Amino acid sequence: MGSYLLLLYAYYYFMPRTIYVIKLDEAVLNEPSFRKYNPQYKEGKKCYYVGESGYTPERRFEIHKNRIKTNNGYNQHNEYVAKYGLCLTPRQYHKIPTYGTSAEAKLAEKETARKLMKRGHAVYCDKGMLKEIIDEENFPLPSQKT
Repeated sequence: MGSYLLLLYAYYYFMPRTIYVIKLDEAVLNEPSFRKYNPQYKEGKKCYYVGESGYTPERRFEIHKNRIKTNNGYNQHNEYVAKYGLCLTPRQYHKIPTYGTSAEAKLAEKETARKLMKRGHAVYCDKGMLKEIIDEENFPLPSQKT
């Protein structure tokens, strides 16, 4: 069992990773938990999901949309993408290189989400990343908007 876990660890952390961006239907804005993490959103802008994966962007989109689970039965999809995902938006990520580790890709995922958020788009990615971006950019919390 130990060698299996080591192999799994190596696959996840050291396989080439890509960044992908998925356009979400604007109906996602009706989800209070989605809106909570987008205090910077400007009406009329687009909604996106940003992720990183060892899969191709096309395969990762398919996994999200079809709610495909791992062999062990774990979810590997995002519910917002499963419900509101429209299409991949290569224009938002085609210039981003492939990364050698998950740690490098996570940094690029965060910066991609940050850039979109700074332009006023609604973005969802890892919740911890979203919280960090909101704090770092001093985006106003909904109760602080005038």
